[in-house]
Amino acid sequence: MEDLHALNKRILTQMGSANVNLLSTLNLLAVCLGKLKPSANELSTAAAIVAASHHENSLDVTSINKEYLMFARQTARDILNGYFDGLIILSVDLAQARVLARLTNQQITDISRRWLGTVFDVSGAATRNVGPLHAKAVPHYSAAMLAAAA
Repeated sequence: MEDLHALNKRILTQMGSANVNLLSTLNLLAVCLGKLKPSANELSTAAAIVAASHHENSLDVTSINKEYLMFARQTARDILNGYFDGLIILSVDLAQARVLARLTNQQITDISRRWLGTVFDVSGAATRNVGPLHAKAVPHYSAAMLAAAA
């Protein structure tokens, strides 16, 4: 859970949408704010396709892509071992989880560096900038983010 919290915090910071309300709800949020862009088919062929690409992401994008894919691979391995809550945490289907679980370190590095931009979309609720919330509203805001991420 700590690695999910760290990844969500990094996604918010990287996307420039970190604010007090969002950061205060991260401890309550049990899903990843990033949603994997490629489908299972795209992801399975991505390593071969991006290897031939001349595009290279900036260091910030490469780093967050790698962190996301490493977390997703570990969660996907848990899914394949019967912990199906990872499907909700990552907002992926079982086919995507199977492909993620089989990615090698080299494939993750290649996809992280050469995929055009980030390999995930950020939840729409994470990009909203709202005023300060009352302390009792924070759990409700977290529930709304959870619903938006699903």
